[in-house]
Amino acid sequence: GRPSILTAVLVGVVIGLVAALFLILAEGPSDQVEDLPGPSIAPGDATWAAGVRPAPDFTLANQEGRAVSLSSLRGRVVLLTFLNSRCKHLCRIEGPVLGDVQRALPEAERPVIVAVSVNPEDTAASVRAAAGDWGWEPDDWHWLMGNPKQLEDVWAAYGVDAQRAPDDVLHTGALYVIDRAGDERAGYATPFDQQRVTRFIR
Repeated sequence: GRPSILTAVLVGVVIGLVAALFLILAEGPSDQVEDLPGPSIAPGDATWAAGVRPAPDFTLANQEGRAVSLSSLRGRVVLLTFLNSRCKHLCRIEGPVLGDVQRALPEAERPVIVAVSVNPEDTAASVRAAAGDWGWEPDDWHWLMGNPKQLEDVWAAYGVDAQRAPDDVLHTGALYVIDRAGDERAGYATPFDQQRVTRFIR
């Protein structure tokens, strides 16, 4: 399977401790890792050059009941993440940060948020409430839902694990930045900093 963001982060930390010089956080040879110019601009926890890591395509229903595929969003920068609308922990931190990223960019550069549910009990009403509370731009997000099998297939494609807990859903916190051509370009483990994501998109 494809290495997850957390795997890439762990590999980078181990290499960083040994080398004490630099951090490598991407799969494959080092020439596939894209460094951003200038030391003041922080890349993602993992970064990939264009064309190296195509984002696996999938189709699920959004909050309006409309089928949305990842490939249908080509031409837009996509922030792909995995959330629970009833979350009591990390989702409540990540959600508002995603809204901050949208508002920090001019409309022409604004990314579309694609949240894949980690809770099969999410509903159109619950996800709209969460997106509103978190300040997402009204026309620039899709919260994709499905039955457990449909969701599990997407989670597996992106290295995400979700397990039901007594009062919540415990899941991998991950954000992928997907470019206009449909390639994964950066990955962040939750929690992440809004400015890092915004600078990467710019």
